[in-house]
Amino acid sequence: MRLITNGSLLDRMTVQKAVARLGRARGEVWFKLDSATADGLARINGTRTRPELVARRLACCAALAPTWVQTCLFRI
Repeated sequence: MRLITNGSLLDRMTVQKAVARLGRARGEVWFKLDSATADGLARINGTRTRPELVARRLACCAALAPTWVQTCLFRI
């Protein structure tokens, strides 16, 4: 099994429990990350999410299940 996510709900305990369950079932997560800057996240994803928050969610995800970072490279 594979979960493809941007991690926006990984602060929720119910989501963390589900990701941990996926990890125990030998599934994996593809964590979508399109930018590492606030300006880039706003431009690409239309969000005001802070990079520190994304990093925290990614670390949480990786602690719960095997996690790959997925990104898209493009020219703006």
